[in-house]
Amino acid sequence: INLVGSILYGPILAAFMLGLAGRFVRGRDLIPGLAAGVAVNLYLAGMQPGVSWLWWNVTGFFAAVVVAAALARFHKAREAPGGEPLSRFRLRHVFPAETALRGYGFRLIGVFIVLLLFLVFLQGLGP
Repeated sequence: INLVGSILYGPILAAFMLGLAGRFVRGRDLIPGLAAGVAVNLYLAGMQPGVSWLWWNVTGFFAAVVVAAALARFHKAREAPGGEPLSRFRLRHVFPAETALRGYGFRLIGVFIVLLLFLVFLQGLGP
């Protein structure tokens, strides 16, 4: 299951991180980025058997980020001056302040770190 999951884990992490940190990337840029990350991992799985499946998480992540960021930059260059990104428009109407979303992201990262430390502690208790 980890072998198959590694094809998707990196691109999914890229989508999550770009959603939290990269406000310049829209959905129209992210979907091709996800597809590129999965395609790179499928290429490595089929054509490069010497590359361990553990590396597919990393390659899928970077492929998705690079393609999504390149497409976002391309679309931004073609956008009319003064055009407001859709993500900011939605945030302003859903959340009164954009800081509410940032606080949520920091809390989510904090919970992840606490869980990670707890699991390291549990591993130390084992034989």
